[in-house]
Amino acid sequence: ILPFGRKRAAAREKYRQFVHAGAGDSLWDKLKQQVYLGSDEFIARHQLDLSVESGDISEVPACQRRKQPRALVDYQEMEETRDGAIIAAFNSGGYTQKEIGEFFGLHYSRVSRIVARGKT
Repeated sequence: ILPFGRKRAAAREKYRQFVHAGAGDSLWDKLKQQVYLGSDEFIARHQLDLSVESGDISEVPACQRRKQPRALVDYQEMEETRDGAIIAAFNSGGYTQKEIGEFFGLHYSRVSRIVARGKT
């Protein structure tokens, strides 16, 4: 609490205000590939560092070991239809339905229905 002041009561109040100001921010919305908080450049650099390290990664889930996904625009260009691009992007495992929906201008529930329809 010391960074917020030398007097206990004032420091507590400043700390309370600090926490309250950040209470609305959700880190989960910023999470990428289930483990990363950072820019795409940070992720690429970190994954490069991991690829040169040796060690047992058998305990790391496969979804956390996969390569950086293609950009969503690449799926859009590769597939003939919007729905095909959405399904391919989701199946890559690199994007959430919310991220895909934001890119294509759709609600994530619509993306969910498109993905479900693609499985049949």
